Amino acid sequence: MNYEDFSQLERSNKVTLVHLEPAQKLILWTSAGGGIYTKQVSYFVIGVKSGQTAYIEASSSSLSTSQWFYDSQAGTLYVRTNDSTDPKTKNIIVTYRLFYSNVPYSIPYNLNTGVDVYYEGRLTSASAVSQELDEEQIGIALESSTTLSLINQDGHFDETFDVLIWENKRVGVYSWSPVIPITEAQKIFEGIIQDKSFSPSQVQFKCKDAIFQLREPLSLSVFSASDGEVLDSVLGTPKRRLYGQFKQLKAIPIDCLKDGYLLTGTVTGSFGSTTLTGVGTSFLDQVSPGDNLIIPFDLEDVEIGVASVDSDTQITLSDELEVNFQNVSITNRPDRPWRKKNRRWHIAGHKLRAPATTIVTVDQPNRITVASSADFFAGDLIDVDGEDIFIKRVIDNQLVLNQALQGSYSASDPVTKNPISQAFFGTKEAFINRDWTLTNTTEAILEIDDEAELNIAKPKSMVGTFTFTNGSRSVTCAGADLKNDFKPRDWIRSGSTTHVTYYEILNVSETEVTLRVAYAGTNYTGSAKGKFPAMLEDESIVAVNCIGLERSGVWVKTAAQAVKDMLENDAGFTNINTASFTASKEAFPYAISAVFPAQIGSDAPKLRDAVSVINSSVFGSLTNSIDWELSYSILDPERPTDLVELKDHDLIGQISVQSKNEIVRKINAKYRPFTDLVTGDDAHENYVFESSLVDDLVGSRAEKSVELLIYDQVAAESVAQRYALYNSLSQSVLVLNGKLNFFLKSLNDKIYLSLDRLYKRFGGRDRRKIGIINKIVKTGTSTTLEINDLGNIFNRVAAVAADSTPDFTSATYDHRIKSGFICDDSLEVPDITSESELGQNIIG
Repeated sequence: MNYEDFSQLERSNKVTLVHLEPAQKLILWTSAGGGIYTKQVSYFVIGVKSGQTAYIEASSSSLSTSQWFYDSQAGTLYVRTNDSTDPKTKNIIVTYRLFYSNVPYSIPYNLNTGVDVYYEGRLTSASAVSQELDEEQIGIALESSTTLSLINQDGHFDETFDVLIWENKRVGVYSWSPVIPITEAQKIFEGIIQDKSFSPSQVQFKCKDAIFQLREPLSLSVFSASDGEVLDSVLGTPKRRLYGQFKQLKAIPIDCLKDGYLLTGTVTGSFGSTTLTGVGTSFLDQVSPGDNLIIPFDLEDVEIGVASVDSDTQITLSDELEVNFQNVSITNRPDRPWRKKNRRWHIAGHKLRAPATTIVTVDQPNRITVASSADFFAGDLIDVDGEDIFIKRVIDNQLVLNQALQGSYSASDPVTKNPISQAFFGTKEAFINRDWTLTNTTEAILEIDDEAELNIAKPKSMVGTFTFTNGSRSVTCAGADLKNDFKPRDWIRSGSTTHVTYYEILNVSETEVTLRVAYAGTNYTGSAKGKFPAMLEDESIVAVNCIGLERSGVWVKTAAQAVKDMLENDAGFTNINTASFTASKEAFPYAISAVFPAQIGSDAPKLRDAVSVINSSVFGSLTNSIDWELSYSILDPERPTDLVELKDHDLIGQISVQSKNEIVRKINAKYRPFTDLVTGDDAHENYVFESSLVDDLVGSRAEKSVELLIYDQVAAESVAQRYALYNSLSQSVLVLNGKLNFFLKSLNDKIYLSLDRLYKRFGGRDRRKIGIINKIVKTGTSTTLEINDLGNIFNRVAAVAADSTPDFTSATYDHRIKSGFICDDSLEVPDITSESELGQNIIG
């Protein structure tokens, strides 16, 4: 007999088993020779570690280094440390397993084939364990808890209550009966001990499940002085983690000007003088007239303005010096931003996904077939063996490019996708390799060229006749007042078609501009062009279109992947139902657009909050499975082929039903978050869906706004329409009480209700309906289910029927509830002789 058969029995001997796993630090050991040490222990050992490093369990007392063995018959623990020295020199922590039940039994310690141990019959009660989701099956299951009460009248816990470490240690609770094999024992609860209480007669342990641990924040590294010149508002705050794909994601400056930049070399000045002289300085590049210099002097800095820059080693000041100083380092606080500051902008505290493949064939100058097109999409910027080009579209493994390749390529040449497809400085687009490159190793940083702003600035034809002289820094002009047109750090070039280099301006008078470096072209008199770049400042808007986190060579793209990544890498969970995450990824394969923290400079969010905001975007839910593994599901209106049917004889007592009216006529969805390049404010794409069913039949005027962290437009529209579907009729929650026959049900299981006294449903003539479990309450002897019909979606949405399904007119009610049937063109009902099917077989 298995557990399912046992659960159907009218009467049976029900046993509740408990594993408690406290820890203890052990110091005194006895040498057994050969680097092996022993200790007599009073409790069953299941784990040994040195500090945070777990030792490996061996199969006998002959140990290698970093191993342990427990002889349960003799109660002897054998340990060999990593260097075979006495364990007292290490921080040896031992984990025990203590065994209790409501009825004493000798059964295997691991509920399988391990050695038998005695389960002491001290358990007097284990409170009911509740698992629950909200009405729309979104988010994270509420934390489950239980309280274990154990007998202490004989002082059993007096020696251990405050000696062993119980807090945060594992607890497992199981349901079993002697009429079934011990391997059929079913887990009621798994979690950790949160609190404990003591009395001479009773000890209680209050326990929380693993979801409780999601209260901790994401494990994100923070900005520090080692990252560069970081704004004070950002210093000490988390670096961002990116999941999925992003439009116009704002970058963070880590090469800020702040209060100025230190000049190279050292400077000397004398009291009463207006001249500064430098050694190893580069004044022509780093300083402009109108800048302010900060000179350290005793306990107070001296600030003085620059009148002119005479050479790389001499500056004329706007006022006389009132101090003497020699060979000091000084800071420049420029009047206009310097083009060599704000060159590094932080995107993420991790590597961005950079998929790579190779060419198989060059089909046409603008078409190549590659070994794999996985993670390559239209609009991507790729590098074809050193040549940057955009993808126009992807057809299987063929990449159609925006333009013809310029080079000659052959099979095996590399093709790499740049994680950043576009970069913007304000509203202007900058271009890869000319204006920026990406450092993408352990972190993602945009490296900006010193002349990037010059490159993207539009040229302007200037008024007047200009004279450029080879080898001279002076450019003269007739017919215009240059002070009306130029300022220091603007740029100018001659109108010559043979010499098109722009030169940065140092100083401006009415008829002359002085260049920072000498003009290198041929002598020329005639027209000129100017450029007036908007230089990047600390508060400038720099944004990128990019893809997010790469973990172990895989793009963490979907909601299921992102949630699993946080569970494994932030919470450290290993009890994960991988198959459920894989199925959810296939159910919703689209890229999300989730960044944590969402706001630059804010704290790292709690794991629970981060998972919840992703779940609400995709109808995802994180729960504990029947085996108490963390499981993930994406809610959809499809019916499984193995639909479980519940009948009246499965219940104890009557059902109760509560309907909740949260009907809305309009869904206002925001998706694909991005940065407004003009204002720098957060923005979203918008999609509005109105329900004609609600407008015509219900008449509700309510609206619902949802924020979807989804990048793909089609996916966002689908989710918004699904919100409208779930909220187009009242949702009914049915409460069903049973014995252990409901024990093997899990949250999110879809249930076929075939009950005699259930009211007839919308869109059918029958009382039967399909719902989904959103709450389970279990004890060792009974189970209560709450089932939500989500507005009858499982009976209203079209389904593809099996080939063996009969036509509608001859179909049974079982066929009709589980299968979809083609609707009449005019009435849109399966049976044109009845209105009962109105609203059935809609496209969900």
